[in-house]
Amino acid sequence: RCVETSRLRGVGVGDLRSATDQHLNTPVTVFTAHPAITPSPQHLQSVLVQVKAGAELEHPGLTQPLACAAVEGQVKIIFPPLSGQCLADRMLAGPPFTPMQGLQVLIAVGDALSVLHQARTHGDLRPELIWTEGTQATLIDTATGGLVSQAPDLPGGAYRESYLYPPEIRRTRGSQVPTAQGDQYSLAALGYRLLTGVEPIGRLKNISDVAPRANDAIARALDPDPASRFARCDQFTAELKASLTAAVRAAAPSPAPPKPTKAEPPPIFHD
Repeated sequence: RCVETSRLRGVGVGDLRSATDQHLNTPVTVFTAHPAITPSPQHLQSVLVQVKAGAELEHPGLTQPLACAAVEGQVKIIFPPLSGQCLADRMLAGPPFTPMQGLQVLIAVGDALSVLHQARTHGDLRPELIWTEGTQATLIDTATGGLVSQAPDLPGGAYRESYLYPPEIRRTRGSQVPTAQGDQYSLAALGYRLLTGVEPIGRLKNISDVAPRANDAIARALDPDPASRFARCDQFTAELKASLTAAVRAAAPSPAPPKPTKAEPPPIFHD
């Protein structure tokens, strides 16, 4: 159906390529999963079912699959063309955002993630799967997150050891099924790295003096105990939004004091 033209980048779980949909004669993006993700027909079928479930969700920050299929034992998903730049590439080039802009990106990803949670967890939140244009963000859902932590043969090392993976996944060596609280941890870890430039390892540093309320929200979402995190991702995002709103208000210039009015002269009465 598609003629693939150029490789956009590797995303750990597979590749993203630009392509042309011959049926629609339009540009598209094709995701091809790494064979280690789907080592059996049952794994293939599981991913295809998850993709179709995600296709019913609508959100401007969430990729909408146009079609999916198993081709020679590999999952291929067709998405609309991606715009902007991969967040991982922007982060490699240095701090890509001011603290306020970083919060906006984090909120945009959190909103998309909250919508996805209506159907399932993501399970593999990483900057390679986020594309940004300004402070707008698009989250790519490959529907393979539930299998990533169990795939030891992915290229580039053991992704389940990444700072983005929640402790409960690392402790169980991938045997635990990804959860919404795990996605929340990954989002907070990404936000910490985005806002501070370092991974959330050891004693956490102050994230932002500009938006102090975000410090507590991200620290809570990074709690090693899933039960201590927010109950839902949209609650975490709501705290980030409140922090951003407070920061914007604090940064706004104070209104100028009213100018003193000139006193009117007393009336003159004539006999």
